[in-house]
Amino acid sequence: MIIFHQGGADIVGVYNAGGANLGVGSVLQRFQEQRGGECVWIAHALNNETRRFIASGLMTHVLDQAPETQARRALDTRFYRDPAHS
Repeated sequence: MIIFHQGGADIVGVYNAGGANLGVGSVLQRFQEQRGGECVWIAHALNNETRRFIASGLMTHVLDQAPETQARRALDTRFYRDPAHS
């Protein structure tokens, strides 16, 4: 995000794998207001915060991993492939 503050006009996208969506959103908002630039922003975890960013058009995509579903599928797959545990 420091690059944005230093005039990183060549940047076309940001991928945020963890937290700090509020901070990233704040920097990208200023970038768009000051430079009129468009930036693709992809982040993780669909929640109220990321929903607001998506609705405003600031965030482009959000990846929601649904860990409960992934865990269930992993267990189902494990037990399905090993008949001894059926």
